Amino acid sequence: MELDRGQRTLFDCSKVVSGGKGGSWVVFSESNIISFRETLLRPESSMHLLLNVLRKLDCYSLQLSDMSRTDIGRAVATVAACHPRPEVAKLASTLLQKWQAQFDAALFTRLEYDCDVAAAAPEGDAAEFKLHAPPPPPPPPPPPPTRIQPPRKDRATRIKEEDAFLDDSEFEGISESDSESEADDWQPAGGRRKSGASGAGSAKKQKS
Repeated sequence: MELDRGQRTLFDCSKVVSGGKGGSWVVFSESNIISFRETLLRPESSMHLLLNVLRKLDCYSLQLSDMSRTDIGRAVATVAACHPRPEVAKLASTLLQKWQAQFDAALFTRLEYDCDVAAAAPEGDAAEFKLHAPPPPPPPPPPPPTRIQPPRKDRATRIKEEDAFLDDSEFEGISESDSESEADDWQPAGGRRKSGASGAGSAKKQKS
């Protein structure tokens, strides 16, 4: 039977609903555990229904109080030892070994079970228990555009272009005579004197 894309079978259920390593984020109640126990001990339950229940139990982080009040450990131990379908017995045995490493062996004594009725139970349809895979995350935003820098010119080319620019411009350098007159006109404290006054003062000195 082909499955639609984006869907997982019961054998992939733990990949979808289980929590972190050694823990579980699945919320459950004691009534859920009791309902699962009744389903496991009912020999008429279909194979895929039992697989679905066992997968859910594997996702739960049960405590000692949950095991002792519901007898769910005894139900799983009974299915692991008595169910005629190897798929169900194998999954139940795996879950049983996990629980036996955590709890006392007295919680896993077997109960009465009709193996002949279980052998005649229907296989069921796996499509009834398919889980939709979570939607893929949105694509990341596109990266910002990078500014393309022009290739840097070598030093000789830059000096040549600067010299050509200065030759073509109307910029005129400061002549030596202008610099001398500027120096003569300088006065302390930022003051300046007029060039005419300077000439008159020098003439008075010559007459004296």
